[in-house]
Amino acid sequence: MTHDSFTTTKQLVQKLIARYNVPPPLPQRKADYEGRIIKLALIPNDNNSITAALSEDFSYVDDFYKRNRYLFEDFIKTHLEKIRLRIGVTIKHWLSNYYKDFRDDKESRKLLQAFTFRELNVTFMESLSERLKTLYDEHYKRRDTFTAQQIERLQEMHTLKQLKDKKEQKFSSKFKLEIKGNKIVNTLSSDSLKNLPMNAFKSTDLVASLTIIAFNIFKRIRPSELLNQAWMKDDKRTYAPNIVASIQRSNDVAQWVATEILLQKDIKDRAKVLKKFIKCAYKCEKVKNYNTMQDILSGLNTNPIHRLTKTWDLLEEDIRAHFDRLNEIVNPKKSYAGLRNACKLVGNSPCLPYIGIYLTDVLFIEDGNKDNDKDGFINFAKRRLLGNIIRDLQMYQVNGYDLKEQPVIRERLITLRYKTMDDLLTISKTLEEPPQKTVKKKLLLQQQIES
Repeated sequence: MTHDSFTTTKQLVQKLIARYNVPPPLPQRKADYEGRIIKLALIPNDNNSITAALSEDFSYVDDFYKRNRYLFEDFIKTHLEKIRLRIGVTIKHWLSNYYKDFRDDKESRKLLQAFTFRELNVTFMESLSERLKTLYDEHYKRRDTFTAQQIERLQEMHTLKQLKDKKEQKFSSKFKLEIKGNKIVNTLSSDSLKNLPMNAFKSTDLVASLTIIAFNIFKRIRPSELLNQAWMKDDKRTYAPNIVASIQRSNDVAQWVATEILLQKDIKDRAKVLKKFIKCAYKCEKVKNYNTMQDILSGLNTNPIHRLTKTWDLLEEDIRAHFDRLNEIVNPKKSYAGLRNACKLVGNSPCLPYIGIYLTDVLFIEDGNKDNDKDGFINFAKRRLLGNIIRDLQMYQVNGYDLKEQPVIRERLITLRYKTMDDLLTISKTLEEPPQKTVKKKLLLQQQIES
């Protein structure tokens, strides 16, 4: 899981194979034992084939084996068999839980397959070879099934789109767009919905699409992206693309929230949109989407929105109480204790944790622990700490959300449109002038009247 922080997949496979074929001490390097060839020094060459390193001259130790044959037998039983079983269990666990390491690395996959299909049989580990072959077959079936499902789904979506377009062309003249309160009664077509204000949609529908979009990014994060602070390097989009996408999405949501509020010139409309987003944050908490909840609250706490005193004053007390309570949950004090405790209580339900917690923990471990110990060996204690964080994150990637989405809303939310923070601050000051400037203007006006 964390081997990418100190080596590559190919190098690790080679080390495991070398350990599997560890030779006995020199006086015990005996090839002929009890009437059969025990190949103890098999090594793969550059062509990934198997070469038997049994051409050495052992005649000088023949007398030693005649007198101490029990030592060679003891090496087989007490050392080599246990070593090979451990290597087999390690490879089996690797293939079962982290096959992604081999899916995109053809060279490492071929090297391991050669070891599994040929070398294990040569060294009398047929049963282990069969178990690993079964794992390979299962992963190939999953890949083929996934590809077939993707093709079928694309074909289905294409067919539905064609039917939908025909239906809209046939019946578009019979429908009108009407909004009563905050609910959509009828629509002319899906294109008409694209121009509707966000306040026209239900907060439940907005949260459903925001959650699924964010979770689809979150579930693609791979363990290697959390190693070596990959998301902070110059080549971060190559080695940590999904973490970068998740961070960018969070920033987009925060600025989009502020933009939607400030687009409302009327203070009452502005208060309605503000209230809508507080409800969205509350709904995110209900579906345990703490990442998007944090994003929305970040947008509401930006300076352009926070300073809108008159707009905030129009909110009901219970809405303000919800906002204050949610802010307390996402408060970074005590290392995000509120969000950590909330995630612990989710049980088996789908949950989207705040990704910033994991990135903070990884940075703390990376900066506080050296890669190697005082003797120059790999610091595996550090890797265990990183492994615990990655394992915790992967636990939430398993259970996906089953929420009903509105296609038009999803289309609106996939690519968010927003203004820069400087523009937002300018708009905010235009809508509600700073108190000190208002006082100065009143004083100037009063002086002009008196004069």
